[in-house]
Amino acid sequence: MIITGDGNVGIGTDAPAYKLQIKGTSNQDTLLFLQPYEWNSTDDYVQMSMGDGNHYIKSFWGKGITFHDINQFFFEGATPNTAELKVDGNIWAQKIEILQDVTADFVFNNDYKLMTIEELGNYIKIHKHLPEIASAEEMKGKSMDIGNFQIKLLQKIEEISLYIIQLKEENNLLKEEISKLKSDLQK
Repeated sequence: MIITGDGNVGIGTDAPAYKLQIKGTSNQDTLLFLQPYEWNSTDDYVQMSMGDGNHYIKSFWGKGITFHDINQFFFEGATPNTAELKVDGNIWAQKIEILQDVTADFVFNNDYKLMTIEELGNYIKIHKHLPEIASAEEMKGKSMDIGNFQIKLLQKIEEISLYIIQLKEENNLLKEEISKLKSDLQK
């Protein structure tokens, strides 16, 4: 162990560049191990505080790790074949943001081929689910890309909006016809 003139402490290194720098002797060293005096009940914990002491990481015996007043986590190096954050259980959040490069606004393009309501009805009778949405049986027990699924759901909402507009136009035409027929009957 060495303490430099500027107050840096080095363990396993003669030239520490930080206030505390620990260098292992192999690529598989436990470099820092924190343990309380007692470690055998749910009230026992180890805490590492940062900054003003209101930011800390605390590990309770048998409960896992708590991150207190730390607003962001960054996991670098993700590729399509890896997950940088894995949770074996539930996730509770007040807000989740997913970056998407596409939307479903293509539904409003003039060249979009919207099924007729009759075609949609027949599809649902036969398949028991919406077109382009996996069936419940296909989804059961499988992971899902939430971002892409949200886009598919938005696509279906936009299609429903187009159906409503069509029905409203048809309804208005029927109202006009009824009004004309009533007028003709009164003559």
